[in-house]
Amino acid sequence: MSAPARGRDMGRCRAFSSLRRFTLVDANGALRALALDLTSGSTRLREINYQCGEARAALADAEAADLVVASYIIGEISDAERRILAELIWTKTRDTLLIVEPGTPAGYGRIIALRQHLIASGAHVAAPCPHDGKCPLMAPDWCHFTQRLPRSRAHKRPQIRRTSL
Repeated sequence: MSAPARGRDMGRCRAFSSLRRFTLVDANGALRALALDLTSGSTRLREINYQCGEARAALADAEAADLVVASYIIGEISDAERRILAELIWTKTRDTLLIVEPGTPAGYGRIIALRQHLIASGAHVAAPCPHDGKCPLMAPDWCHFTQRLPRSRAHKRPQIRRTSL
């Protein structure tokens, strides 16, 4: 979850300059260590609050935020837990909720199911469909795009899947 922060220095690139604070939660200690290492030289992120722990427990005590990002989490939990977590994340969102999942048919299916649930809870959707209606795609079609990114040595290491959050 990202709380209002003042920006992000990644080399010379600045993004989200209106944000004031960042709060991040991850159950994976290695990813937390990597993120803290990547942000260590940033003057804008020196006050980063990065909690290592289970998302639902951390979010229960978290303040609401203007921007909440749930990245690669909904594919790692059960359908029942996904619904509970989605409701909790939505209650912690004052303005924008961004959910990121792998660009796969399974990831698309999770996004569409969560999209329907959030619309029923009062959310308005900007993507993947820029409307609140039913997705017009029919299986086996699925909405996706490709964006190639350079991968660090840490990204290329085999990943151990978490069994619970």
